[in-house]
Amino acid sequence: MREQIRKISETGPCYLIAVCVLALSGCGASDELQSPVNPTPISCPTLLETMPKTYGMFQRGELPAIKSLIAESLTDSQFAALLDAILTIIRDLSPDELNDLSSLTDTTNFQSVTETLISVFQFIGGTEDGRLPYRREIVTALRRIITNCEANSLISAINYTLTSAELPDLLNDLNALLNDARFQNVLDVQGALSRDGFTALVCNATNNLTKDDFSVSNDIVQPIAALDVLPLDQPPLNSFLRNLDLLLGDSRPLRAALADTVCCNLYDVPQCASIRPRTTVIDRPPIFVWAMHDILSNPTPELENVLEQLRLFMANPVVAPALRPLSAALNKISERFAVRQALASVLRSLFEPDRAEFLIREVIDLLNAGFIDELLDVVDLIAEGCSPQDGGSP
Repeated sequence: MREQIRKISETGPCYLIAVCVLALSGCGASDELQSPVNPTPISCPTLLETMPKTYGMFQRGELPAIKSLIAESLTDSQFAALLDAILTIIRDLSPDELNDLSSLTDTTNFQSVTETLISVFQFIGGTEDGRLPYRREIVTALRRIITNCEANSLISAINYTLTSAELPDLLNDLNALLNDARFQNVLDVQGALSRDGFTALVCNATNNLTKDDFSVSNDIVQPIAALDVLPLDQPPLNSFLRNLDLLLGDSRPLRAALADTVCCNLYDVPQCASIRPRTTVIDRPPIFVWAMHDILSNPTPELENVLEQLRLFMANPVVAPALRPLSAALNKISERFAVRQALASVLRSLFEPDRAEFLIREVIDLLNAGFIDELLDVVDLIAEGCSPQDGGSP
């Protein structure tokens, strides 16, 4: 496997996928890592045939930053850990779960996933035409959080949010708020929730999130009501706050996971349980809150379209079954300390501020070229019993 790992410098991420397929199809992997796929021999296309756009971009030299990262910046141990994490995600999936995952490509709103990712990456990495700047401060802050935080809290927070029943309605209400002139007036530079006011409201709420007596009613609704600038009893704000209250309720696991992430950001400790009597808040600008205000106060047509498409996607009945195997796999990763530590090491390399700008733009190019579609085509082949690494049957 070591010799195979070294080949990564020649072929890029496609080889990583090939190694995963090799392991999952039982070629060179231990029995415990073999995939429970259909063993019936079938004719399989090669990985080159399955991912022609991705391969082509590497062959044409269009992804130099990604190739350099893989060839020069990731150590053998980091790459092995990345491979282990990917295997952890895939190896326990049953044929039915693989089919559920591959069925995402059949949904009419699947393109919204790609559009959402591109919008997020463009907001952080900027655009080549300068329309959006590279936000180095966000990359630096993300790298700090990756370095200092317990990854299981962050993974759990993402996992609980994606699988929550309230997410489609929350996205719908948020989209409606972005189109509500009253809300935009409040966020305006002269409004009650201009950047300073918005920062005070959100920072107070997030700080209180770490306390046992936090509630949406006391820490979000009441401060907004005191401003007397928004109709809290009318949609979309009333339904948005109601769903948020359900999502952050005492019986739901999301609040505790978010609280640990907040503690990490405020105190540079892995989790809230690490806070001691002499632990003090680190004095640093609220980068993420300012970024949130920028997004909400200057909604672009692209952002509004993404929110709507993402809402439709999350509400599609095909999506929930596809997210369940991913959710289970994320839980397994969050429980494995060694894998979390190794992944954090890889992510620190990815979020090196001087490198990230070019990496993010190349990731956007990959997404625009259809990388996710090609990746899910590989999942389809695995579900059918293929080993697309070499075109042979398993």
